[in-house]
Amino acid sequence: MRKASLREDKDIRMALIACLLVVCFEGFHGSPVAAMTHAAHGVNLLHCWLEKYGGGDLSLLKSPVPHIIEDELIYAFNRLDLQVLTFFDTRPAEYHKSLLQDTEPLKRMPTLFLSLR
Repeated sequence: MRKASLREDKDIRMALIACLLVVCFEGFHGSPVAAMTHAAHGVNLLHCWLEKYGGGDLSLLKSPVPHIIEDELIYAFNRLDLQVLTFFDTRPAEYHKSLLQDTEPLKRMPTLFLSLR
């Protein structure tokens, strides 16, 4: 993961996949703090990439450049971001306030659910 993120041509996709693998291995190995630390770093790496490509934040669930990072990887990190937020979040209050300003996901949410499906 370090090699992929430090290289000059930065294979961001490979670094993110490596991050997911490390998170899984640390979790299976019984090291939840290490897993969440790696998860937080991976989420930050993806946020930096999204800012570079104008994709906004993870709540959009779409990749701004799907030939570099596909939507499925964005989905995986969106779920990982929720776990980091829930269990191991050291991000400042300003960061969370900025996320609350984005009401687009709420606008797309149905006002009425007719079934569980």
